[in-house]
Amino acid sequence: MYRSQLPILLLLVASGLLFCNFIASRHSSRIPESLRMLPEEPGALSRSHHPLSCAAAAAAQHHNKPLYVFLHLHKTGGNSLKTSLFSFAKRNGLGLHHTCHATSGDGLLSAWWFHRTKRMGKGLDCNLDVLAALPSHKRAEIDLVMGHQFVGAHSLFPDRDVRYFTFVRHPLARKVSHFIHFERGKPGKRSMTRYLVERNRNYMTKRLATDVRAGELATDLRARFVDLDSFAARAALRAAKHNLIDRFFFVGLQERYAESVCVLARILNAACGRERKLAREFAMRPEKVVRNRENERGETKQKIEAMSETVKGAVLRAESADVELYQFAERLFENKLRKYPECRGAYTETKTRRG
Repeated sequence: MYRSQLPILLLLVASGLLFCNFIASRHSSRIPESLRMLPEEPGALSRSHHPLSCAAAAAAQHHNKPLYVFLHLHKTGGNSLKTSLFSFAKRNGLGLHHTCHATSGDGLLSAWWFHRTKRMGKGLDCNLDVLAALPSHKRAEIDLVMGHQFVGAHSLFPDRDVRYFTFVRHPLARKVSHFIHFERGKPGKRSMTRYLVERNRNYMTKRLATDVRAGELATDLRARFVDLDSFAARAALRAAKHNLIDRFFFVGLQERYAESVCVLARILNAACGRERKLAREFAMRPEKVVRNRENERGETKQKIEAMSETVKGAVLRAESADVELYQFAERLFENKLRKYPECRGAYTETKTRRG
């Protein structure tokens, strides 16, 4: 009897601990000055004080071996970029780890608790559990981590210079696209309007706010508290902004995808590619990444154009943290773009972008 109740007791204990953590955030200090007044160059607050470099270059210069982490937020153009990153890593001899893996016990427990459908070994969990389980000598071989995980890889590499990058998207468009891709047509799912207003709120803030390694259940519980408590939501937004400044060397915008990829390619090529003269002298070609995204669908845009102003307003209120985070990311991107004027207006696309 007691054994059958053990999972529920463990869940209650975990919920209590997370709740206490967020209640404590009610009494946290105001937004730091560094977040209220964006510095001229956001990298000035970064923990990385020497120029970006890749593994081979860093070893030659006796620097700590850096680790690059692509935090792939859903429906922000990451799949097109990921394909190029795979090729970039392979041709430049970089060790690669993808954080998505077959569903395990923690993911099944979380799915059961939150009424989602998953099967052992068939569904996918994207977290840092497999990476954490690797022996230290195997982790030392990794140069690039990518996937839909939360922020937190740096906790597994205390002696490495961990450098994150990501893309964001306007919350209304991202959420409509997410519904089209993941939710539409599934049995028992809500209508699009109910989903946009009620479910999966402030996804980008939640993903970017976490600063520790946590499994599926812990992160799902934390996400629920962000939804339920306004103080927790504001604390998560502060943490997400802080992470973008302190840990991310680049934040791109899906709406300005061509310019964003151009800037990212300039940075990575200077650090890892042709300009560093690595083994195969392979450079990322941003025009190819952009070209791979062109298609004729544009369904997200059509859905938004057909949406009433009342529904749009309700969605934006529900996504208020993500809206503020996106505006913050826009300012970060503009600051970065000033350093690469050749990328402004680059690779103009003639076709409609993906949904």
